[in-house]
Amino acid sequence: MAIAPLPHPTPAGVVAAACTEVASQRGVLWAARPSAELVAGVEELQRLKAAAGALEAELLAELVVRDTAKQELGWGSTVDWYTHLAGATRRQGKRTGRARPAADRRTHRDARGAGRGHGSPDQAGVIVSALERLPMAEHVRRRGERVLVEEAGRLNATDLARVGRHLARVLDPDGEERRTERELDREERGAHLHRFLSVSDDGCGGIRVRGHGSVEDGAVLRAALLPLTRPVPAVDPVTCAELPDPRDHGARTWDALVGLAQHALDTDLPPDGHGAGRGSWSPWTPPP
Repeated sequence: MAIAPLPHPTPAGVVAAACTEVASQRGVLWAARPSAELVAGVEELQRLKAAAGALEAELLAELVVRDTAKQELGWGSTVDWYTHLAGATRRQGKRTGRARPAADRRTHRDARGAGRGHGSPDQAGVIVSALERLPMAEHVRRRGERVLVEEAGRLNATDLARVGRHLARVLDPDGEERRTERELDREERGAHLHRFLSVSDDGCGGIRVRGHGSVEDGAVLRAALLPLTRPVPAVDPVTCAELPDPRDHGARTWDALVGLAQHALDTDLPPDGHGAGRGSWSPWTPPP
């Protein structure tokens, strides 16, 4: 007789079962319970929140790698999807749902106490923010990570943030390392390595455009767009009098971007380097 395998537990199933157990405690007459029981309940709730935060970080990290929010759910990014799902502020959504380097994701996992139940999501966010202020050298950030994760076991998020600021002053007192990093070639910079651009439907007949890039990328974009944003006077169809351009600066910049893209399509000039390097292609380069 064959033995049917037990169903594989899913994150949704495990969490749903935990939610059912927690919900069963609502409505209890707490006034009749001893204080020690209430204190123990609050302590265990912190462990539960830490374990849930650690699981959430693991799931989000994999969803970021797969780009599920954009590829399968129709959202512009994981941050957009998570912010909507959690009903969070944009800042909270960025902190929790954005893609991070593997070391930073590991810090989230350690700080939230994966398998140990220590730490909190707020402490994890503080640690990630503190590490981002340190020099990018791996040995420096690993050292800072160890200190912050250890301190998370005894400090609240406010005091942990002070430790993070102190670490930045100790490990890079004059800011020399960060200045050196700013002078590196753009291909090695964090801003360039984390560049992105998303264009997504807003569900109301329009689109949303979001992005991030380096200072050099911004200079190139401004150099290409600004000459096209000059106001263009309109003409009154009745009096033929010249009127000011009804578009504000934002509208003129948008029109310049769309016009630039349309020019590239009309002239059939595909980029040589797929946008990977500076100067590989310009939409204004005359055809050969």
